[in-house]
Amino acid sequence: MFNKLKESLKPFIPKPLLHVYRIIRHLLLHKTGIYEHFIKPGIIRKNIIAAIENRYGSNLLSNISSQDLKNFKAKLKEYKRKYSSLIFEFYQMRRIGEMCLNFHVFMSEDAGKSGKHYIIFPITFSADCSDIPNTVLYNKIKQFMDIIDDSSAAFWLWVIKTRCRKIHYSDTFSRENILKRNMIYTQAVNPPSFSEQEEHQANHSMKQMGLHSEFVCIYNRDNAFYRSQNLFDGITPVLLARNSSIKSLYFSAEKLFEKNIQCVRMGSIVEEKCDCANIIDYPNLCRSELMDLYLIAHCKFFAVTGSGIMLLATLFGKSIVFYNIGCISFGGDMVTPMTPERDIMLMKKIYLKREKRFLTLREILKMEETFRNYNLFYEYINMGCEFIDNTPEEIWDVINEMNQRLDHTISYSQEEKSLQERYINIVHDTTNKNGMLFYDGAYSTKFLVNNPWFLE
Repeated sequence: MFNKLKESLKPFIPKPLLHVYRIIRHLLLHKTGIYEHFIKPGIIRKNIIAAIENRYGSNLLSNISSQDLKNFKAKLKEYKRKYSSLIFEFYQMRRIGEMCLNFHVFMSEDAGKSGKHYIIFPITFSADCSDIPNTVLYNKIKQFMDIIDDSSAAFWLWVIKTRCRKIHYSDTFSRENILKRNMIYTQAVNPPSFSEQEEHQANHSMKQMGLHSEFVCIYNRDNAFYRSQNLFDGITPVLLARNSSIKSLYFSAEKLFEKNIQCVRMGSIVEEKCDCANIIDYPNLCRSELMDLYLIAHCKFFAVTGSGIMLLATLFGKSIVFYNIGCISFGGDMVTPMTPERDIMLMKKIYLKREKRFLTLREILKMEETFRNYNLFYEYINMGCEFIDNTPEEIWDVINEMNQRLDHTISYSQEEKSLQERYINIVHDTTNKNGMLFYDGAYSTKFLVNNPWFLE
C-alpha cells in the first residue's frame, strides 16, 4: 500500500527533491546496515521462492498431503535440532570455476563451524540443472550443504514459506561478495576427498591412460566450450587475449618426458586434436567427471591458460603455472587466488604496432586500472595493440622453473631475486593503491632476466 501511494505521489514531487530523498534513503539503508540486515534478506527470500517455483512449478505445494506435511514438520524439527541456523543462498554452477571458487570460499569460512548449515539453489544455464559442469564435484559439495533439487524442492519451499525462526538468507556466494574478498583465499583448505570406490575407479583409468610415473596436467583455453553453449560469436579481442594453442606445449612435453615426467592434457571439450606423442590426450581418450578432479588432485602441478578449470588446482592446493595471460588484474572475471610462493605466471606480450615496441608492466597496469572489465581487451585492439603468445621456449622456461622449485633444485641469483621483488612491488603498489584484484603469483624468472624492458 505504501509503495502504491509513493508511486502515485512521484509525478507531483520536484526532481531535485526526489534526488535528495534517494541520497538520504541510500545513506540510511546502506550506511546504517538496515538494508544489509533487514531489506536484503527479504529480497533474497522472495527471489529464492520465485526461482524454486519457476523451476519446479508454482503449484508445488498445492498437492501436499497431510502425511507429507507431517513428514516435513518432523524433518524440519531434526534440522533445527542439529543446526542453530539454516542459511538459504543462491550458488552459481554454470561453470566449473564458479563451483570451485564458491566451494573454496565455503571451506575457508564456514566448513566445520558448528550450528551453520547452507541450503543452496543452484544457478545453471539450463532450467532443469542437466548441464552441471561436473556432477562428481556437485556431489562432493552436497556432502557439506543441502542443494535444492527436484527431490527436496517442495520441502524447502514449505520451510521458507513457514517463516520459522533460525532461517536466514545470505548472498555470501554472489559474484559481488566474492570479489569483495580481494584475494584472501590464498590459504590452503581441506580439499574434497575421494571414496575407496572412486580411488579404485581412478587408478583403473590411470592404467588405461598409460600413466605410470609422475605427471603434470596441462591446459590451453580455446573456443570449444563457447561453441558447445552456442555462445561463440567469432574471434573477439577477449579470445585473442585469453586463448592459445595446444601446440605451444609440445616442446615442454618433450622436455618433461626426458625427465620421466608425463603430461596429461585436460579439458572436457577441445578444438584441436593433440598429435604429440608425449602428451596423453585425455579429453579425446577416456575423459570422465571423476578423472577431471582426480588428475588435478594428484598431478605435480598444473600448467594452464586463463580458464575456470584452474580453480580446481587451487581447490586441491596444487601449484599453478599460469601462462599466456591476457592481464594481471581484472574486474571482468573471477580471479584465481594465487601466491608468489606457490604459483608462477607469464603474460602474453602486448605489442604496440604504431610505436613498434612492447608495453611495459607499468603501462599494462595503467590500462587495467582504467578499464576494469572486458572492455580492456577491446581498448588494446583500438590502440593498435597485438597479443603475442608466449613462445614454446618461454613456456618451457616457466614450466621448468616450477618443476625445479617443487624438486627443491633451483637456486636464484641475487639479480633474479631483485627482479622478482621489483616485479611484485610494482604490481602490489598499483593494485593496492587502486583496490584492484590481481593474480598474485611470482613471474617467470627467465623472462624477467631476458626482457629488462618489461620492468622499466
